Amino acid sequence: MLNARDNKGRLCAFTVVELGAKDFSAYILGSHSKKHYAPHASDLLFLEMINLTREHGKNTINLGLGVNEGIRRFKEKWGGKPFLAYEFCESRYGAARKFSLTDALMGTFGYTKNVARGR
Repeated sequence: MLNARDNKGRLCAFTVVELGAKDFSAYILGSHSKKHYAPHASDLLFLEMINLTREHGKNTINLGLGVNEGIRRFKEKWGGKPFLAYEFCESRYGAARKFSLTDALMGTFGYTKNVARGR
């Protein structure tokens, strides 16, 4: 994990990098603080991720999906090239009412079958 802190030591941004693959590193997650915002902290961390990748003898970083326009633009700014379309879908099945974990485990919320146990 790479961190960017302000001059008071407060966390301004972070980036999670996976270095386990042989030939590339992977950008897992990055975020910045709205409360302790520091301009371009995410850019600084991206540059550090590039340097870290090179230090590990790799020349490729998998930047993941561009799940919205802002993230896509940020990744393209750093040389990212989209190669898979990102599609989001959502499905809701059945339960119109809320149920508890206990209901789900006990099979009492109407969407599981109670199985008779052998004696």
